[in-house]
Amino acid sequence: MLLIGVFVVSLLPMIVALDGMSFHGDESHWISEGIVYVRLILQGKFDDPFWFTGPNWYQPPITRYIIGFTLLLFGVNEGMWAYWGVPPSKREMPPDYVLAISRLPIAVMGALSCVLIFLLGKELKNRWTGIIASVFLAFHPLWLSSSRRAMSDTPSVFFSTLSIFLFWLGIKNVKSHTLPLIYFVISGISVGLAIDSKYTSIMTFLLVILSILLFVLVPFFSRRLLSSISKMKFRVIIAIGLMLFVGMGVLTTIVLDPYLYPNPYQQFNKVVEYWGRGELYWGYRVQDTPNDKMNAFIGVIHSVVWPGSRVLKSIWPGYQWCWEYPGSYTTVPMSASFVLGMIYLLNRIRKKETSFIEIVILLWFLVYLVFISMVTWKLWDRYFLPLIPSMALIAAYGLTSFSKRMLRVDWVLVTATVVSHVGNIFAWLPELYDKQWPDANNNYALASLQLSIERNLGLIFAASYLIVLFFTILWYLRKHLRK
Repeated sequence: MLLIGVFVVSLLPMIVALDGMSFHGDESHWISEGIVYVRLILQGKFDDPFWFTGPNWYQPPITRYIIGFTLLLFGVNEGMWAYWGVPPSKREMPPDYVLAISRLPIAVMGALSCVLIFLLGKELKNRWTGIIASVFLAFHPLWLSSSRRAMSDTPSVFFSTLSIFLFWLGIKNVKSHTLPLIYFVISGISVGLAIDSKYTSIMTFLLVILSILLFVLVPFFSRRLLSSISKMKFRVIIAIGLMLFVGMGVLTTIVLDPYLYPNPYQQFNKVVEYWGRGELYWGYRVQDTPNDKMNAFIGVIHSVVWPGSRVLKSIWPGYQWCWEYPGSYTTVPMSASFVLGMIYLLNRIRKKETSFIEIVILLWFLVYLVFISMVTWKLWDRYFLPLIPSMALIAAYGLTSFSKRMLRVDWVLVTATVVSHVGNIFAWLPELYDKQWPDANNNYALASLQLSIERNLGLIFAASYLIVLFFTILWYLRKHLRK
C-alpha cells in the first residue's frame, strides 16, 4: 500500500493539466518523429533513410518509441509539426490533446522514478528516508518540468535509476545461486534502455561497472558475505554477473536502435564525435578553454550548496558564479539537507562504518557531477536532471540522520523542510501549469528555478525553512553544551 501511495502522490502533480505545461519547441520533433518511427517499425523498414537523417541519427530512439506507441494507443497515427529549422512564420506545435497524450507516459515514468527512489531510500537507511527522498524528487520543480513534457530527459533518468536499483538487488542477493544473475541481466537491459533514451546515460553503465569492481576489490564491502559463501563461488557469480550486465547493456543498445545496425562501433563513434564538436549549440558554447571548464565545474558544485545565486550576487557584487544558465537547479531545503547528508556520509567513510549502498549512491552523484560539469556546452538546467535523484537520496539521508531520534524538534524540522520544498512549487506555478513561459526555446528554462526562489512566495518559503533550521541547530547546540 505504501508503494501505491508513493506512486499516486508522485503522479498527481505530474498529470494535472498536462496540456497546461508551457510548450517546448523540442517536443514537436520528439512527437512527430515518434509517429514516423512507429510506422516504420510496424512496416519492418529498419533500413529506411529516415533513421539516418538528423536529428534521428544523433539522438537515440527509445523516447520516440514510447511517445509514438502511446499516441497509436489513443488513435493518433499521423501528424508532422515542424518547429525548428523552419521560418518562424511556419512553425507549428501539436494540438493540446496530442501534447497531453504524448506527455502522459513521461509523467508516469517520472512517478515510477519516485517509487524507485523510495525503495533505494529504504535500502540506504530506513522507510522515512525513502518517503522523504521520494517527496524531494516528486515535488522538485526541475523534475516536474521535465516529467511534464514529451522529451527524453526523464525516461533516461528513469531507466538509469531502475538499472542502479536492480544492480543493488543483485549485490544484496549475491549469496543466492541464480537470483543475482537475473538482476544483473535486467539491470543491463535497463541501462541499455537508458542509453537509447539519452546517450549521457552511458555514465550509469560506467557507474555500475565501477561499483562492481569496487565491491570486489575492497574487502571491507564483501567480507561479510565470505562467512557464508566461498571466495571462489563469490568471484564466479560476480564475474558472470559483470559479463551479463555489460553484454545485455551493449546488446540492448544496439538492437533497439536501427541507426547502429550497419556497423555499431562506427555509427556510435560518429555520434560521439558529433556531440564532442558541439555543433548543435552554434554560438552558445560557454566552455572553450581549460580555465572555463574549471570555472564551470566550481560553479556547478557551488550551485548545489547555494541555490540562490542571484540573491548572493546582490549582497556580494564580486560573486562570479551568478549564471543565467542554469543559475540554480535545486531548492533551498534540499540543498541544506544535501549538505547534512554529505557530512554524515563522509564522516561514516572516515570512521570506516559506511555501507556499500551508501558508496553507490555517493558515486552516483559524483560521477554525474563531474561528467556534467566538465562536458556541458550549454548549461540548460534540464541537463542537470541526472543529479536530482541521487541528491534527493543524500538529502533525505542527511535529514533522517540529523533527526534520527524524531523528537518534537525533529518533527518540526522535517515538516518545515517538506513544506518549504513542496511550497516552492507554488512560486513556480505559472510555468508548470499555466503556459507562462514566454517562448518555446530552451531560453525559457534558463535560471527558471532561480526565478522561483527570488519571487516573494519563494523567498517566504525559503526564509521560513532557514529560520526553523537555525533554531533547531541552536536547540541541539544548547542541549550539547549543557552536557
